[in-house]
Order: sequence, then structure tokens, then C-alpha cells
Amino acid sequence: MSGENPLESKAKRLASPLLGVVVGLFLFEFLSGAMITLWPGLSAWLQFGALLHTALGLVFIVPFAIYAWTHAWRAHDSPERLMVWIGYAALAAVSLSGLTGIWAAAASAFGERLPDSARFLHLWTSCAAGALTFYHLARSILRLRQAAAWPSSALRLLSWTGVGCGALAALTVVLAAVYRPVAYQDGTPKGYSLPYGPNPFAPSNATTASGGIVDVRRLMGSEGCADCHRQIYDEWKASAHRWSSTDLVYRAVENTMIAKSGKEATRYCAACHDPVALLSGANNPGSGLDTPGSEEGASCVSCHAIRELNGKTEGNGNYVFAPPRDYLFTGYQGRAGKQLNYFLLRSLPRAHKEDLAKAFHGEPELCAACHKQFIDKEVNHFGWVQLQNQYDDWRKGRYHVEGHPEKTLACKDCHMRLTASQDPSRGRLGGKHRSHRFIGANQAIPWLNKDAEQMRLTEEWLKGQAVIPEIQDRWSEGTAMPIHIEAPETASGKLKWQVIVTNNKAGHSVPTGPLDIIETWLEVKVLDAKGKTLFASGELDAKNYVDKGAFFFRSLGVDEKGAHIDRHNLWDMVGQKTKRAVFVGYSDAAPYETALPKGARGPLKITARLRYRKFNQFIADLATGNNGTTFPVTDLSEAQATVGLAR
Repeated sequence: MSGENPLESKAKRLASPLLGVVVGLFLFEFLSGAMITLWPGLSAWLQFGALLHTALGLVFIVPFAIYAWTHAWRAHDSPERLMVWIGYAALAAVSLSGLTGIWAAAASAFGERLPDSARFLHLWTSCAAGALTFYHLARSILRLRQAAAWPSSALRLLSWTGVGCGALAALTVVLAAVYRPVAYQDGTPKGYSLPYGPNPFAPSNATTASGGIVDVRRLMGSEGCADCHRQIYDEWKASAHRWSSTDLVYRAVENTMIAKSGKEATRYCAACHDPVALLSGANNPGSGLDTPGSEEGASCVSCHAIRELNGKTEGNGNYVFAPPRDYLFTGYQGRAGKQLNYFLLRSLPRAHKEDLAKAFHGEPELCAACHKQFIDKEVNHFGWVQLQNQYDDWRKGRYHVEGHPEKTLACKDCHMRLTASQDPSRGRLGGKHRSHRFIGANQAIPWLNKDAEQMRLTEEWLKGQAVIPEIQDRWSEGTAMPIHIEAPETASGKLKWQVIVTNNKAGHSVPTGPLDIIETWLEVKVLDAKGKTLFASGELDAKNYVDKGAFFFRSLGVDEKGAHIDRHNLWDMVGQKTKRAVFVGYSDAAPYETALPKGARGPLKITARLRYRKFNQFIADLATGNNGTTFPVTDLSEAQATVGLAR
């Protein structure tokens, strides 16, 4: 009995359900990979597709490899050499695709990030594998067209392929349909007080993409960012941004504001100091200052999820916040849910980057959203008054060269210096990242926290001793605020001199910030040859107050009755009686004179120190209940001069 025609036998084997399902699996892997690469957005079905793509690829890689190598061994003597070599090329591409897929899956599951090289190699080896395999398979199938069983077998192959691929696609859709994400309570709730109009965040300039309140769970949780960004998280923890809502002076001012104007008025401050509370609707009558997430200050999300600036660079929190999109299993309890969530975030990072790493996040205009401030009639019931304005100082100063970014020093260049990095984002900046310590002039917070490193860096910064290699060629050298004494060579009867203070390094006026409570002053002395003090100004008394006759750099605000604004009660402020700060690159002169007593022996020695502390003693007493606390004083610079006595 003669055997069946080999061509006919091969054609009939095409009808095998197993072959059809395997081809369907391969088709699903190819199509799901294409969707992962090309499809915009972050839908649930796309993420479940990515999970299935990874799981099926890992499960079937071994049996597929066994089949492929066995098939290649059987076919190596085939007379159709072109098909054999195409098959070998397909096998090599599939093998590389599998290996790079394992690499990508392992990096997403256990690493800190999915390397671009793994993503690139897996993408292009998969494209090559798909093209070569389908060509090889199609040519092999079309060779069987002469067999009588070919039409029905080919149709059954297509049917089973459709069943295999369709079942996996349907499973993806079903998983997406039954998945239940965290149910957020967004939107302005009933009973929310709106004394400043329809904007629930007024009198600040902040708003959200929806215009309404955001569930607090979408604003807090900075510690979770540390799972991937530990180094940046630790830097942020030391910064003034982290403590902006909990430092004791801020709390004291807020409590006073609540007593005078109501809890709703604190929305004015909270846009920058306590955005978690503001955007989640916690600045409402009946709630205290300790609300969920408020301890995070300017949290990671509250800053990085700013989608755009709300109009012009007006300050007072003029930003639009848009909650980042959730990956699957966000908020799920348990290790498995967390690991799957992080796997998806690393393997599909596009949405994460789009939502939290926008190009303008490194621009001075973002800093201006908070580092520019005014009060208006709705706050002081009088009219508009400009307050701190670091942004316009910088914009009008010498470090901003319009149209020449290579010559410009922006906020981040100085306050977010590049630092050696282990962070996943380090590749974009040559193995470094922008430090989130935000080193500036606030030495009170690291002192309160007993943070020696942050304190060291802050004092180094204040004195102008910081070295930032990447900007040294564009930055002035030497002390940040040098002083020198202009005095005559000799004096008789009366001595006149002046102390010149220069803003040598800062990109904005110095001092800057809330000048009614920051204290910057000159301590000046004249000593005779015996060391006897002939003149003194700017000394601290026994209670750590600076003598009233000292030369101060500060502002003195007034209320409608002309009374001094001395406790940062900006809601009463209608203007400024005086304001003194040194603009970028400019100098100011403090004049002095004193009568010289008879019997004084020369030469005379004049000493001067420019001194700084974040909060004056009156505010310290107010915030601490007059418990003896005084904030640290930093000497920014010193100078001395010698004057002879004329006979």
C-alpha cells in the first residue's frame, strides 16, 4: 500500500489546532508589542496587554526555542537553501528578541529603570523576528498550494490563529473591564466655603486642570517616590520645600491669620507653602493645620504635576495642577500589587515622564509661580502691594541675557547644582541630576532639624564659598556679599566713614524673601589702640535683639493706620514705609560718624560684619512662646580699616 503524498500530508498538518494557536500566540506577541510601542495614553487594556505580552513571552520562550532549534536541525539538509537561511535568520532574530525581552522584563521587575538600550534592542530584534518569521511561514504555506487539502487546511490554520490571538486579545479586554482602580473623591464638595468667588483656591492664583478639588491621595505619598528616586528624595527631605508647611514660624503666622481672617484666607499662603492641603480642600473652616499630607510641604507630586503656568508670571501660586495618571494597581495594598505597579511604570515610562517631567519644569518661570508675591484688595481690603519678587530681579539682572541661554544663569543653575547621581534619570545629564536640596538662605530649618550637612551647605552658600563647576565661568568669584570700609587716613574730633555692601554673586536682590521677618544688618565697631570701644552699632543684647540703631537691610510694612507690620501679618499691610536690599551687581553704602573722645589713642580700628539670620528675634519669640529660642546668625562677610589720629 503506497503512502500518502508528502505534500498532501504537510498540507493537512496545517489544520492542527496546536499550530494555529501557537501562530496566534506569536501574532499576539507581535501586535501587543507594536501597541505598547505606538499607542498613546495609558489605558488599562494597554497595560494588561503589556503584562500578558511579558508573561506569555517568558512562559513560551523555552518550548519555542526547543521546537525552533529542532526544526532548524531537521531542515538544514533541505535543497531550498534560501528558505533555510531565511529560517536561520528568523531563528536568530527570535532568539535575540527573547533574550532582550528577558533583559527588559528583569530590568522592569527588579531594576531601577528599563535601559534605553534594552528597549531599543528588543524593539528592533522583535521587528526583524516578526518580519522574517511571517515571511518564512507564509512561503512555507504557499508552497503547499498544489495539495488538495490546502484550501481547507489554510482556512483552519487562519481560524485557529484567529482563535489564539483573539482569545488573548479578549482576555486583555476582559481584564481591563473587570479591573477596579482606586475611586477618587475629586471635585469641590458640598459645604466648601467660597468667600473669594468661584475659584475654590482663591485668594491664591492656583487652580487644577478640572477647576475643582483633588483627592488628597493624588497629592501626597512622596515617600513612595523614594522607591525609585531615593537619592533625590533624601535631598528633598532636607530642603526648605519639604518643611514649608510645618516650620514653626509659618504655623504661628497661619494661626494668627485664621484668628483674624478665617481659615479660608490661608489659601493665599497654602498655594506655595502647603499645596497638598490647598488642592485637596483642607483649607476650610473646621479643619486644623495638620491635615493628611500637609506634613510633606511642597510634595513631589504637587510640584512635578504642575501642567502649566496659569497665565502670566504673576506669582502667588499661578500654576495649573493636573494629577498624574495612575498605573494599574496604584494604591493597592500588598507587595504583589506594588511590584506589578512598578513593573508597569518602568516598562511603560512614557506617561510617567509626560505627567511629571515637563520641559518647563527647569525654567525660571516655574519658580516664579511661588517666588513672586503680592497682596491685593481681597486679602488686605485696601489694594495691590508688591512683596518679594526674586523672578523679576533675576530677569532684569546681569545673569539673565535675553536670547543667549549659554550666557544666562537660571535658578536651577545655582540652587539645583548638578550632583553625582545614582538616580534613574541620571542619563539625561551625563550621570548627574539636579540636586533637590534647593540650597539657599534658610539656615533656620536645618538648624531646627539638626541637619549638619544641610546647615554646612547653606552657610557655605551664604558666604559665597560654594563651588559649582558647571557655572564657574559665568559666575562672579569671591564672597557673595563682600563689604569694605571707606574711611579717611586720619581723623580728629569726629570720625566719618561708610561701609559699602555689594551684591557680588546673587541672581536677585539680597536679602530676598519676606524682608519684614528676615534680619540682615551691619555690626560695626570702632576701637582705640587700647582696645576700648569708642563706637558700636548692630550688637545683640542679652535677649538676642539687634539694637534699633543698626543699619538694616529689610522692609517695614504698614497698615492703614501707619502701624508697623511686625508679625508677617500681610493681611493688614497696605504699603511699605521703607525697603532696603541690594540689587544684582550693585552696591549700597551705610554711613556712620562718631565723636572721638579726648584721650583716645590711635590708631583706631574699624571693624564691620554683615550678619544674617532667617528670622528676627521678635518673630522667634512669637513663634516659640518666648521660650528663649534664637535662630543662628551667619556672618556673610567682614572688613576692617585703620584710621590714624591727627595730633
